Amino acid sequence: MKKRAISCGLILGVLGSLTACGGSESGGDDDPIKIGIITPLTGNAAAYGSGFWQGVQAAEEEINKAGGILVNGKRHKLQATVCDDQFVPSKSVSCGQKLSESLMIYTPATQSSFPLMGFNQKDGFILMSTSQTPTFTAQGNKLVVRSTYNLERQIPDLARLVGEYAKKEKLPLKSVAIMEVGSDFGPAFTETFSKAWKANGGSITGTASYDTVTTDLTSQLTSLLRGNPDAIAITTVCQSAALVMDQARHLGFKGTFINAVCGGGPGLTKYMSNSEMVGSNVSAVKTNAFDSIPVVGAFHKKYSDEKYKSAIEQQILAFGYFGVDWFAKAVSAAGTTTDAAKVHAAMEPALKGLQPNILGITKFFPDTGDIEMTTYLARTEPDGKSFDPLADQN
Repeated sequence: MKKRAISCGLILGVLGSLTACGGSESGGDDDPIKIGIITPLTGNAAAYGSGFWQGVQAAEEEINKAGGILVNGKRHKLQATVCDDQFVPSKSVSCGQKLSESLMIYTPATQSSFPLMGFNQKDGFILMSTSQTPTFTAQGNKLVVRSTYNLERQIPDLARLVGEYAKKEKLPLKSVAIMEVGSDFGPAFTETFSKAWKANGGSITGTASYDTVTTDLTSQLTSLLRGNPDAIAITTVCQSAALVMDQARHLGFKGTFINAVCGGGPGLTKYMSNSEMVGSNVSAVKTNAFDSIPVVGAFHKKYSDEKYKSAIEQQILAFGYFGVDWFAKAVSAAGTTTDAAKVHAAMEPALKGLQPNILGITKFFPDTGDIEMTTYLARTEPDGKSFDPLADQN
């Protein structure tokens, strides 16, 4: 039973307030199914967060145009409300409290997710997230759902693929320095990647912590470059990753960048002061990075309007869209509009019937909320074009 109802209509518009809530324009009946979206709409990750919100809105519009979500013979409109947290944990909590009447809250990062885990079960809402941090699905929280890979499952593949890339390109890529984002994801990535990289014969020359708000990274990068690394691993979204790459190149770094979060492509190069500086680089990506895959190409063609361009480039539109579509099908399969536990349990059968599965998620584990999905490698050229550098070996 939900404990309270809070109207976001009384709060200032999203872009005019740091923690404001805003709903989409989709209509609804007297009993809509509510979801909350917590994402940065302002600040250094605004392009990423706004692209995620666009994906949510696209799915919401499509679902409602089709009549809504069918539950026990009755159709319900989907109602999505967004709250801007700027990837600041205290603001994430405030947003979560405002949106806790939702059946699901969906966030596009670890920074926004972990602050909500202290009360999502108590308040009875599913917490879906693109968090890659292993502990997101390892704390016994029965209402979490991961919508992208778990580092512990993905990083060994990433380390192997980077090694194959270095061998193919004849790069002396053995030592790696890590720019560690100041959230739970940062240390988790460092621990997991270091173990996998060392197991493949590599070394870690140093780590430096930073956040998505800081714009001058000279101190961190200068410290890392003293170790003369062959590569720098970056652990944030494209806007912030571009900042790291720009400043590292200006400080004289000529090696390879390994992007663990940013998928590369034009969503990266557009934020660099000079895209020619992109140089040797690889990104860990998912199925939705490649238009050559029929279902991905069809999805991108469907949302080819100019307003979606940045979100497609950021490779985040699909996550917003897919998570909402998956949730809607789970609600229908569960036969309830109020019982989050039943909806969570229905995520597995809903995944099996989800077409197209544009992210390539192959399995859902209902006991933990974890998933399995395939990892690919992509390289970005100065013109923003992205390709699989190992494709001819697969």
